[in-house]
Amino acid sequence: MIFGAIILGFTSEDSKVTPNIATSGRAGVQLGPAPLTVHRRQNGTTFVTIVGDALAAGRGASSFEEGFRRKVVDALRVGGRIDPVVTAPPEAPLSAIVSDAPIPERSSLVIVELGSLERIETQQQEEEFRQRYSDLIARVKVSAPAAPLLCLGAWRDQQDAFIIDAIIYDACSTDQNKFVQLTDIFERAGSRGPAGRPAYLGGGIGDVFYPNDAGHEAIAQRVLDSLSIEG
Repeated sequence: MIFGAIILGFTSEDSKVTPNIATSGRAGVQLGPAPLTVHRRQNGTTFVTIVGDALAAGRGASSFEEGFRRKVVDALRVGGRIDPVVTAPPEAPLSAIVSDAPIPERSSLVIVELGSLERIETQQQEEEFRQRYSDLIARVKVSAPAAPLLCLGAWRDQQDAFIIDAIIYDACSTDQNKFVQLTDIFERAGSRGPAGRPAYLGGGIGDVFYPNDAGHEAIAQRVLDSLSIEG
C-alpha cells in the first residue's frame, strides 16, 4: 500500500530483562520471566499483527529470512497456522506508521517495535513521541481489544534509550501488555557490525547501528521468550 511517497509493506504470509529505568509508580507491566499469554484460535491459527520501522523490516540482516520479524513468524508457525499482518516500512516517519498501520480486530497478538529511530533532543520532541506512541497503543486497544500487546524497547544503548524506553514502558503498563528491553542486546559484543557487511536493506551495505544476523537472532529469541502460546 502506498501513502504518498511512503511505502508500507503488508503481508499475509510473511523479556526477560527488567528495564534499567526509574520504575516507581509504574506498576502493572509484565516484567522478568513472566510470559505474555497468547491464545491460538480454535482452528489453531494465531493472528499476529506487527507494527515496526526499519528494524522490523530486517535492516542490518543479511537477508529477509535472517531478520527478527521473519524468525518470530516462523517460530510461531510451528505447531499451528499463523496469519501475520505486518507494517514495517524501511523509510517512513513515525506519524505515518502510527496513523496508517492496520490493526485487525482478529489479532491474537500485537507486537510494536518503534522508537529506535526517533531523535529526542528537546522537550517538544519527547512530548511528540510520547503522544504518537500513546495514540498508537490506544488505537490498538480500540481496534483489537482482546489482543495482548508486546512492546519492544529502543534498539540503542542504555543511556540513549533511557527516555524512549521510559515512554514505551509507561504506555505499556497494563496487565495485558509486556515491555521488552533491547539495550543489553544492542550493547552485546557481536550483535552489530561490521560496517560494510552485505545487508538485505540499506543499499545492500550494513553499518554499526542496525543488528547483524546474530543481533536479529537475539531479538527474535527475546520476543519468543516473552510469549507463551496456548491452544
